Amino acid sequence: MFEATGKMWQVRDPETGISITVRTTPEIEELDAVIEAPDARVCNFAFSVKPRFSERSFRIDDPDNPTLKLGLGGLMRVALFRNGTREENTAFVHYILSGLSKINQLSPLSRNPFFYTDRYLYEGRDVDFHFDVPNESEILKL
Repeated sequence: MFEATGKMWQVRDPETGISITVRTTPEIEELDAVIEAPDARVCNFAFSVKPRFSERSFRIDDPDNPTLKLGLGGLMRVALFRNGTREENTAFVHYILSGLSKINQLSPLSRNPFFYTDRYLYEGRDVDFHFDVPNESEILKL
């Protein structure tokens, strides 16, 4: 599984050779995750640093109002990067999320470093993300 590389916000899996780096962007509320495969393929996806419930008061380490927003469109890019069966894509998305979680454990990405998704934007819509979307409780445990 993923291990620290010695660089801030970067991990690498020595078994697969896959590395994940999180970078800042010009947009203050946005971060960019870069997945690099050993065959030199690269996949980028952005995620946001914004509270799930903006009307609530900000509190540090508050899992009831997570601040790391993963867009399902970005996670679909990860699934398509894997480009396997639905089961393979799902396993790969979970694998990449475990890498993001490791980065967040080593050096928090936010002062309230809990993840959530934008799944609420897709409720009632028939969208195939090419992977099985984890439920919010799984995402919060990252």
